[in-house]
Amino acid sequence: MLEQIADNLWSATQQISVHGLPVRTRMTVVRLPGGALWLHSPIAPAPTLRAALDALGDVRWIVAPNRMHHLFAGAWQAHYPLAALWGHRAWRPSARTCPSCTAWTRHCRQPGKTACRCSPLQACPS
Repeated sequence: MLEQIADNLWSATQQISVHGLPVRTRMTVVRLPGGALWLHSPIAPAPTLRAALDALGDVRWIVAPNRMHHLFAGAWQAHYPLAALWGHRAWRPSARTCPSCTAWTRHCRQPGKTACRCSPLQACPS
């Protein structure tokens, strides 16, 4: 499932259904100096994929670059709670995509919390 493209660079693909249409999605994994992993456009975190990543290093960053590539970001963060979660400003976390972000979003909407910004996501608090 995880294919090495170059030194410290991998790709994983997966089929999903969008409005009944089959769509192939791709996640890119970069191992940074020091061994930490950076995930871009996360796909569903299958146990075999997580095991392959665990063998490569610690997942430290999860990047959901747009509204179509955020679907599994929260699921990845649930498995790697110390990883920073970054998202496009158009992404509004929901209970399905990031359960801990919904509590954060409710906190941000309280009166007097005008300086609290949830997106772009600096991290999804737990």
